[in-house]
Amino acid sequence: MKLTYLANVRLPGEKAHANQVVQMCAALAAAGAQVELIHPRRQNYPQFRSIVDIWTYYGVPRAFEHRAVGSIDLFNAFNRLGWRDRGFRLAFALQLGSYSAALAPRLLALSGGVIYTREITTLWLMNSLRPGLRRRAFYEAHTFPSSPAGRRLHQRVLARAGGVVTISRGLAEEYAGLGLPAERLLVAPDAVDPARFDGCTRDEARARLGWPLDQQAVVYAGHFYAWKGVDTLIEAMRGSAAHLYLVGGTPESILEMRARLAGMPNAHVVGWAPPTEVPLYLAAADVLALPNSGREAISRRHTSPLKLFEYMAAARPIVASDLPSLREVLADGRNAVLAQPDDPAALSQAIQRALADPVLAAGLARQARADVSAHTWLKRAESVLAFIRAHLAADGLGPA
Repeated sequence: MKLTYLANVRLPGEKAHANQVVQMCAALAAAGAQVELIHPRRQNYPQFRSIVDIWTYYGVPRAFEHRAVGSIDLFNAFNRLGWRDRGFRLAFALQLGSYSAALAPRLLALSGGVIYTREITTLWLMNSLRPGLRRRAFYEAHTFPSSPAGRRLHQRVLARAGGVVTISRGLAEEYAGLGLPAERLLVAPDAVDPARFDGCTRDEARARLGWPLDQQAVVYAGHFYAWKGVDTLIEAMRGSAAHLYLVGGTPESILEMRARLAGMPNAHVVGWAPPTEVPLYLAAADVLALPNSGREAISRRHTSPLKLFEYMAAARPIVASDLPSLREVLADGRNAVLAQPDDPAALSQAIQRALADPVLAAGLARQARADVSAHTWLKRAESVLAFIRAHLAADGLGPA
């Protein structure tokens, strides 16, 4: 099967979006597809500009091709001018419009195969330029439109698509509410390559990182957006004898977080770590924190965090928010300790419970590692390809 993955993403980059796209392209190729990833050429942060081998950077086999098309990227320029909200919207419009224009010749040249994307505007463009390929197009949903206009666009475009892959049951229910038939929907949570998290003990990781062996460490790996719940985690750890390590963030948010936590001696902002180094930080933890907020639908019902599956593969005890999206994978007392979301006291108590009970912690970690075997990138890719093949056959399109 020839599969063209169209992704409006900056590569390489610090966003989970980029990591997820690359991991899926590698897994789809491993599952038997002939994969080409097409993405825009973007301005990048200094630390990424020298990286030309995205396969090595993301720790995946060189099993797929990738091509960059032109786009106008003024995000950094507008940031330097101090243009925040309006500047971002203008920069996004310019980038999306120019990327779409550069993508158009590629879409016109497509000859069959399967089109796969996470962007509804790309799918709309393809439907307009190549209506005969609509049923060969598959959409992977990670969010749900919040505006009536956005919902109408998704409803109109996706009604003509081959199918929709959602990362959670909550998202599938939302898209079913747009009138999409159940047989056109596949729930496929995000995943992990467990082998990347083998071979490093806690003490070995501590020695490599220079962390004290006798210190209790709570690690969070990811971005600092409000819906990720990092503010709740910080308050839960304030005054604790354990130390908090924040791994991740954008260059701007890292600077802001370091300034904010300057007076909190048990909090450390590690900053961004390449995907291939994240397993080391997780291995060094006594507890891995997943403090998502319950205030936004994306966190409460829609998300399937990459960090969740990486935490499970790391075989360290997980303390997470008790949310429907996370309960699709986690169960309190089985493979995690779940706490009331947005409640620092409840989160602090849950963390302390995991830190104070080595038997409980070891059992949770062992079960999480066993459970994550059902959530590998290869199994996810095989499920997606089976879904695609079934719908090509049902629509009389034959093999891709």
